[in-house]
Parts: sequence; C-alpha cells; structure tokens
Amino acid sequence: MALSKISGTTGITDGTITSAKLADFSAAVDLNGVELLLDADADTSISADTDDQIDIKIANADHLKILSSSGDTVLKPMVDAKDIIFQQFDGNKIFEINDGNFVSVGGNATAPGEIRIYEDTDNGTHYTGFKAGNNTASVAYVLPTADGTAGHQLTTDGSGTLSWSSNLTISNDTNNRITTATGSSGLNAEASLTFDGTTLALTGNQTVSGNIDIDGTTNLDAVDIDGAVDIDGAISVGNTLTVGVDDTGHDVKFFGATASRHVTWDESADSLILSGNLDVNDGTIKLDGNYPVGTDNVALGNAALDSVEAGGINNVAIGDDAGTAITTGDCNVAVGKNALTTSTTGAINTAVGYDTLCSTTTGGSNVAVGFTALCTNTRKFKIKYHSIIQCSTWYAITLC
Repeated sequence: MALSKISGTTGITDGTITSAKLADFSAAVDLNGVELLLDADADTSISADTDDQIDIKIANADHLKILSSSGDTVLKPMVDAKDIIFQQFDGNKIFEINDGNFVSVGGNATAPGEIRIYEDTDNGTHYTGFKAGNNTASVAYVLPTADGTAGHQLTTDGSGTLSWSSNLTISNDTNNRITTATGSSGLNAEASLTFDGTTLALTGNQTVSGNIDIDGTTNLDAVDIDGAVDIDGAISVGNTLTVGVDDTGHDVKFFGATASRHVTWDESADSLILSGNLDVNDGTIKLDGNYPVGTDNVALGNAALDSVEAGGINNVAIGDDAGTAITTGDCNVAVGKNALTTSTTGAINTAVGYDTLCSTTTGGSNVAVGFTALCTNTRKFKIKYHSIIQCSTWYAITLC
C-alpha cells in the first residue's frame, strides 16, 4: 500500500501529511516491506518486500535489484537486454556495462576513451593507459591463452587473434651487413653483402632474373652474361671483351642509325657480316696478322705489313707476306704473295703478282706486274715489259 503518514511514536497510520518533510526519527522505522513512493505520480519507488534485497522501480518498471551473494554485493538490472550506463552531467557517456558481454569507455569530441591502471600508491601516482586510435573500423583483440616464454612477443594473425612467438635472432651480426632469413625464425648477417649507406658491396656471384636499371657508371672487372643485354648508353671497356667461350660462341650485333644497317658476327657461320659502308678514317685495315702502326696503311693477308713503323704511311699490302718487311717506306703497293716482301724503307714501289720486287729492299719508284716480275731488282726506276704493240695511234706495253 502507499505510505500516507509516518509517526515517530505510532508508526504507520493513514492520514494526511501536513509537514514538508518526514518526521525526525530517534529510532529505526520498520517499513515491513512496504513500497516507498518517491515521485508525485507514484510510479518511482524503492521497496524491500523480498527478504535481503532492495528493489528500485522507475516509471513503474523494475530497473535495479541490490542483493547479497556469499557476502558479495550484487547490482542486477531487472530489464532483460538492457545496459547499465554511467553519464556525466552534460550527458557524455563515460562508461557502459553492455548486455552484449562487454564494457565500454566512451570518448567525446576532444579525446578518445581511455583506461588507466595506476601503480602501487607506495610507488607514486603514475599509471599505464590505453586509448583507441583514429580507427577506420572497429577491432577486438583475442589474447593468448598462456603467458608465453621469456623473450617471446605478441603477434597477430591479421584477424585480431594474438599469440606469442619467438623473436628474431641475428647470427654473424656485424656493422653494415645485410641480413637474410634463415628459414627458422632467424636472420643471418651476410659477410659478402654489405651496405654502408653509400655503397652496396657484393662479393661472389650474382644471379639476376629481372631487369637492372643503372643510371650511373658501372665498373666491372669480369662479366659473364647468359641472356640478352639491352644497353641504352655508352659502354667503355678497359680490358678484353669476350662473348661466349672457345668453340661455343654467340651472335654479336651492332646497329646503326639507319634501318637495316648493322655489323654482325654470325656465330653459326663464323662470319663477320657488314650491312652498310666500311669507312676507315686515319686507320688501318688488317686481316690475319698483327695490326700495323703508321698512318693510312691497308693490309690484307697473313703477315702483310707486319713490320711497318710509325714513319710508314700510305702503304697497301694485299696477300700473304706482302710488304711484310716495310718499316718506314711510304706509298708502296704490294699485291700478291711475297710481293715486295723484303722492302724496308723503299718508297713509291708498285708490285702486283707473286714474288714481284721480292729482292728490293731500299729501292724506290719501281713498277713490276706479273709472276716474279723484277724479283731480283734492287734499283730504282725500272719497268719490265714483255713487248710493245702498235695499234693505229696508241701504244700498249705488254708486261711480263
């Protein structure tokens, strides 16, 4: 029943309350489980009609029960699937006990929520806190089921489940070494692979399956390339450039600026193919033999112009041993095996044919055409001919 009037001497009686407050009691008042109404419309109250528990009703609905369980104080919401919320005066939710089996710490417009765990007061007033970041999605972490091993660390499976894992160990640890995985949760510092902030140094072999883009200068002592090389820039080779190995070679092709113009070494045909013009400017062409020095000399054939020196200029020698002894002689032409073979300093000699002018050493201005022509001559200004034929107004000399 509703409480109408409480007297300090007569207890509970029906009557009209004339005072603005209940009477001052000098002793405990026994309500005997009667509901105490708290608001004007009589729908908010507190009662203890069940032994050893207090019931709080708001808006005529049971909301909270306070009771004891084995000496523990129990606060129990009396509406299923509802939460207990703690708010500040301004309405900001700072803490919530949710029916979904979680508690939450609320944030506001200036800061995220924070959980603070304080140290022992004998040690001071510091705390360890946890805050939420600027998340793009909610995340919940599942803690490991054991305390792990000394030195282990927390790792995630990418879905929020945490576990303990052993930390990485580094073997052969020395400054500037680059580390590689060992396959057993460890790292190995490679003695042959280092980086000092400026230079990447590799000692040993290197295998590249993709592309290498080098913008600076590359200095290589030896290069062994099994695939294609595409170089868009200048190449400077300070030593021998070898392509392939003896009896197992590869094609080498150099392209020009004009379409279909190139120089190719054809590995299958063992031939040098020139698709374009051959222009020798202030140099020498030499086939099979040593490259002669001197100026503007042309040599084709084994040992042709083999002895020419810096003073020898404008000599042409074609054939085996042709002009092979010329040193400082100038403007000589030797065509044929052993042509002008003994000439050293002679100049302006022309020898065409086998063994022509083969004995001339220093003589000059000789012309010999034919098999062994002037082979024994050692002097100058001599023409050997076979006959003179007169035909009308011109003459022909038949040379031996």
